[in-house]
Amino acid sequence: MSLLTFIRVVLGSVFVLFVPGYFLMQAFFKKEEIDFLEKITLSIVLSITSVPLAILFLNVIFGVKINAVNTTVIILMIAVVSYIYTKYIKKE
Repeated sequence: MSLLTFIRVVLGSVFVLFVPGYFLMQAFFKKEEIDFLEKITLSIVLSITSVPLAILFLNVIFGVKINAVNTTVIILMIAVVSYIYTKYIKKE
């Protein structure tokens, strides 16, 4: 396996398995409620549950095809909406 493939796999895994869950975790919990290890664990668990559910929902309800581009857009949508909620709507 080449170095470029390895970097692609690592960054892709972080993008799919951590990023959406991290922003969702920030939206659900206050910063002082949980420590570092809990943040990492919750981020991974929330990503594993939210990304497939969002993809399945969009596929079944709206007929959006499942491919790499649409999956990337869905992950970015989850992250952006969670960030906007955390930054502008959520009152701490």
